[in-house]
This record gives sequence, structure tokens and C-alpha cells, in this order.
Amino acid sequence: MEKNIEEQVVKNSKVTGLSIAALVLGIISIVLWCAWFISIPCSILALIFGIIGIKKPGKGLAIAGLVTGAISLTIWLVLFMATFAVGFMEGLNGEEGIINKAKYASFATEMQKIKE
Repeated sequence: MEKNIEEQVVKNSKVTGLSIAALVLGIISIVLWCAWFISIPCSILALIFGIIGIKKPGKGLAIAGLVTGAISLTIWLVLFMATFAVGFMEGLNGEEGIINKAKYASFATEMQKIKE
């Protein structure tokens, strides 16, 4: 009887390599998020392996890998969008930006009206 219980525990505790890989890659992508050339590919692979690993035993590790990969990718998307937005606004407000040119043009026309 004890032998059967041990065999069942061993059979139920099999974890696929994809689930472990998803978790490891997800953790690596979060820890090394400042190195984009490592973090982004690791997070994408963690998402892929996590999705595949959910269908197999070891679902918990696959979900953890999926979540960590998604967190890392979300961090990168937010940083990219924030950087783009700051650069875009700087282009509008900069010395040669559209807003300053418009302000200068309206100021110049007002000055001409005053002179006349």
C-alpha cells in the first residue's frame, strides 16, 4: 500500500521543463530589466513557455513564469511609451518646437500691429 502512494506522489509531482524554463526566464527578465537586450527576449520566451506549460503538469510554475514575463514586458512597454511621450513633448516645446514657433509668430504679428 505504501508503495502505491509513493508512486502516485511521484507521478503527480512531475513538472515539465517548459514550466521551469518559463519561471527562470521570467525571473531573469525582471532582475535584469535594465539590460533590455536580455530582458525583452527573456520575457517573451517566458510568456511563450508559460502558455505552453499551462497545458501540462506543473501548472503553478508555468503561471508564475507567465506572470513574471508579463510584468517585465509591461515595465518595458510603460518605459518605452513614457520615453516616447517625453521626447514628443520636448519636440513640441523645445527651442525649435512647434509651440514656440507658433508663439513667436503670434507675438511678431502683434508687434507689427502695435507699430502700425
